[in-house]
Amino acid sequence: MQVTLKDSFSLEAPRQIVWSLLSDPFSIVECVPGAKITDQTGEHSYRGAVTMKVGPVTTGFVGDIEVTTMDAESGTLVLIGRGQGAKGRGRASMDLNGTLTDEGDCQSRVDFTMVLSISGKLAQIGSRLVGDVGKRVLAKFVKCFRLRVQEAVASASTQG
Repeated sequence: MQVTLKDSFSLEAPRQIVWSLLSDPFSIVECVPGAKITDQTGEHSYRGAVTMKVGPVTTGFVGDIEVTTMDAESGTLVLIGRGQGAKGRGRASMDLNGTLTDEGDCQSRVDFTMVLSISGKLAQIGSRLVGDVGKRVLAKFVKCFRLRVQEAVASASTQG
């Protein structure tokens, strides 16, 4: 089963502040409900886990995340995640393509597309339910990320 989620959101913050947070996997994972990085395995490679409730099923995956593209100049970020379900049941993968653009006057915009591929018990539930949960997780991520950006802007203005 495959689900594609697309979103974009604007932030009242300079591009460089948004990029500093967006390009930090440890900062990002703190805004993803149920996710954590357990180990850094290379310069742009990480081991992690995610747990989530989808309808009547609570599921978890452990796997690897690789940042394949992180280009500050173009504002491009590409992440690839691959994981295996608890007790070897099911697999999940995530391909995330994001772009940060400067909209002028301390405005930035983040656009992204995330493709989730899931097999096993979770896939049996259906793409509609998984898509709905994905949208809720993304909404929580955006809310948390906005707060992080606001904190960084406030900190920069008091230091600057």
